[in-house]
Order: sequence, then C-alpha cells, then structure tokens
Amino acid sequence: MTRITSLGEIYATLERLAHDRPDDIALVSSQGQPTTFAALNTAICAAATRLQAEGMRRGDAVAFSVRPSVEAVILILATVRAGGTIVAADPGMGADLFAARMAAVQPRFVMAESVLYALSASRLARRVLRGRHLELPQVGKMAGCRFVRVGRWLPCTPPSLDAARLMRPLSRYEPPVPLQADDPVLIIFTSGTTAQPRAVVHTARSISAMLDASRLIAQVDAGSIVVTDQLHSILPALLAGASVVLPKIGAGAAGMLDLVHRSRATHAFFVPSDLHRLVAQCAQHGRALPVSLRWLVLGSGPVDRSLLGRLRPFLPDAARVRSVYGLTEMVPVACVDMAEKLAWQGEGDLVGAPLPGARVRLSEDGELIVGGEWLCDRYLGGEPLAEVATGDLARFDADGRIVLLGRVKDMIIRGHYNIYPALYEGKIAEIPGVARCALIGVWDERLADERVILVLEPAANETDPERLKRRVAQALRTAALIDVPALPDAMVVMPLPETGRTHKIDRAALRQQLAARFGTLHGRKP
Repeated sequence: MTRITSLGEIYATLERLAHDRPDDIALVSSQGQPTTFAALNTAICAAATRLQAEGMRRGDAVAFSVRPSVEAVILILATVRAGGTIVAADPGMGADLFAARMAAVQPRFVMAESVLYALSASRLARRVLRGRHLELPQVGKMAGCRFVRVGRWLPCTPPSLDAARLMRPLSRYEPPVPLQADDPVLIIFTSGTTAQPRAVVHTARSISAMLDASRLIAQVDAGSIVVTDQLHSILPALLAGASVVLPKIGAGAAGMLDLVHRSRATHAFFVPSDLHRLVAQCAQHGRALPVSLRWLVLGSGPVDRSLLGRLRPFLPDAARVRSVYGLTEMVPVACVDMAEKLAWQGEGDLVGAPLPGARVRLSEDGELIVGGEWLCDRYLGGEPLAEVATGDLARFDADGRIVLLGRVKDMIIRGHYNIYPALYEGKIAEIPGVARCALIGVWDERLADERVILVLEPAANETDPERLKRRVAQALRTAALIDVPALPDAMVVMPLPETGRTHKIDRAALRQQLAARFGTLHGRKP
C-alpha cells in the first residue's frame, strides 16, 4: 500500500488504480455485483462534482445513515472529495438523542436509504417499531437540509437526490477540494446525554495518518481479496489495490462462512462476537476456514484467549490472526498475534506492543493514556487534544507490551476489595461449555454493598444450564481461576446482550437486567 500522508493522496491513488488497472475488481457488493477500479473512481468523481453543484461546500456537515454497501463507500469518499464532513448518524439511538446530536452539528445534507426515510415518516411503522423498543427519528424532516437517497424512491421519501444519478459519468470532474490538516472530515458520537452529546472529531490529518498506520496491521497487496464491512479496513484495502467483498447486512454465521469460502478470501476482518458465532458454525458442521485465508484481523472489542483457542483448529496452517486494540478517538493503537496471545501466562488481556508512532503512558491511577498523529483532533466543541484517557486500566510488561486489566467503569467494589472483571472473564470462558461470560456488580441496598453476578453464555452444544453452572462452580472452587473476594454470589445462564454498533457486550443493559432480579437502583450505588 502506498504511504498516505494527506487526503489528496487517497484520490490520487484511486485515480492511478483506475488508469493502470481499469478492469480489475475493486468492490463486490453483498449481491455479488462487481465494481471495477475505473467505475469506482468515476462514480466518486461524478458524485463529488454533482454534490458541489448542488451546493455542498467545504466544512458542510453531512448526516450519514447508509449501511455498509458499495453506495456507502462511494458517497463517503465523494462527500470528503467535495469538502463535506461525514457525521455518523445511527437512527437506532432514539428520536430525542438523534435530534440533540443533529442540533449539535447542524447538517446541511442528509444521506440515508429510502427505506429509512419511508419508515421514519410513517406513523404506523413508527408505532410498530416503538412496540419493539425502537424509536425512529423522522430523518426526512430535518429542517434546512438537502436529502440524498440510496435505493429506489418509496412513498413518504422526501424530495431528494438519487444516489445512483449522482454517480453517473460526466464529461468533466471538479478536482478534490483542498483541505487543511485541521479541517473536520469525520464526526462520530460516542456517548453523552441529550443535553450534552459527546462526539469525536477526526480531521484530514488524523484520518490520513490512521490510513497510513493501518498498513502495519496486515500485509495487503494487489492480489488480496478482503472480506469486510468496516470502513477502516475497506479503505486501506482499496488503496493497496486489493478487491473488497462486502457481506450481506445481517449475514449469519453460515452465510459469512459461505462467503469467505466462495470469494476465496485471503483476508477477513471480524468483530469478536461475529467470530464467536463463526467458530460455533465451524464446530457444528465440521467445516474449516478456506485454505486461501492468509490473514484474519479482529477488532472493535476484546478478543479473549478462549475464543482464539476454539478458532485455531479451523484455521489453515499458513493463516495469521491478529487482534487490534484501539478506540474511536484513535485506531489502531496496538496489535498482537494469536500465537503471542495464546502464549501469554500473566494476568490481564495482552493487546500487544504499541504501533510505531503511537504514544502510550499510564496515569497515576493506572489508566492508559494514548496519543499520536492519528489521534482525533478534539471533541466537538472542545479544545485540541494531545492525548486521551482510554478508560482502560493497564500495565506494561517487561517487553513494553500493553496489558489491559479492565475498564475503569466496570470495576466492582466489594467491601474494601477492587474487582477487575477482565482479569477473570477470559479464564472462566475457557471452561468447557462456556462461550462468553461477564462479571457484573449489582448494588444491593440491604447489604449496602455490591453483589457479584457471573453471567454465562452457553456454547452451542451446551443444552443444560444447571449442569453448566455446576461445572463452572466446581472449576472456580478447585482451579484457582478467581480470587476468593471476587467469587460470584450468583450465576445466571443467558445470552449476553450486545451493543448495536460495535457488538460488544452491553454491560449497562446487562446490569439493568440483573438489577431487576438481584439488586436495586439499576445496579449502582447512589
């Protein structure tokens, strides 16, 4: 992959690929339709030119609610080429929070799928979805915005620009809008309330540096076939001249396994929860990953040793597995190979050596602090950042590798003892029959202390919850997997809830569920 030192080099690289390899496949849609490098570059240039003609100017915020697809990739690259700022706008966050976040960025354009416009405008659809605990914002009624739709027109869709028409070839294309290093390119909301939404602002500098740092994760070249739906892995692959295959939205483990085989993938990116289901599929049907696979990259969540141990029998001999550690503010920070992680004997989660250019240190209370060229510029409305606190408690081993000890906010305080769930969950997950687990603290008013609840998600072949609890209890008593003060007060066998965007274990939702059963005050001391 060519080194990326500015956003302009992204478009120069795509132009060069379109010229040198016009008929080679750049993207394969979830329906199996190929897009060549020539067609991709033309669509990006055409859409950017037409967006400028429709009034898009440097710095315009663009609320973006298009799921991973060929159209999404083109629109994102076209928007940035036209000078716009992509604002990740997840409609599933709820109407009030969505409105508060959009008020904070004041978008001039909205890009969404026709089905979202139609559903969010229909009273009946909104009422049905509300019954399923999904409150859709009326995306097509945002004041003062121009609308772009992906997909055929549907009833209740507002007057909008058709994405397919934007991408049609032109006789002349406007050059990329030159951006300064601190111009915003991507805004991602991470947390906060309706009164104070919090968003990460990535700039031309941080995005180009992030793409350059991504070269260090896996060896991708012009002959690679990469299966992924994550933009931070799609773009580096395209810039290396590889072919990217997009999975179907909501594809199950069986469909994903079929896709990896059918596409003869050399590289694949998975979040741990998806890999967990893929490994279960392999085990259930006795089917290995294809021999074509050379690299498997894992990210967007913790990767425990038990999952890697279950994965190993289904890997081709030549495949390398690498787990990436990062955060929305800065990704990647560090990475570690599977062999290195499986060989780790110490406590905590080994996430590897910091990548060249990543600055890491520990605060006085042991929280990991990170910085570097690809750190986000600031939080929305805030001052420029030199470093950020990760929220992870950590230490460095003798080789300077980062070892995570747990989340600051997940620490359980029982009496005078601090319990770090991450120190134990990986060991417990290695007990036969356990797929994943979580230690959760639930405040009990009667005890004036936190109760420790161990939630076990059973493996696919484990059908007897009581037998699983007995097996785990026996292991905890005899195998010294957990310190005595951290022994759970109760065990529950159930599927673990996940967050919608990252598929991490949703500990807040889990804590609320357990609080209703075991404690009070939503599982937290007032």
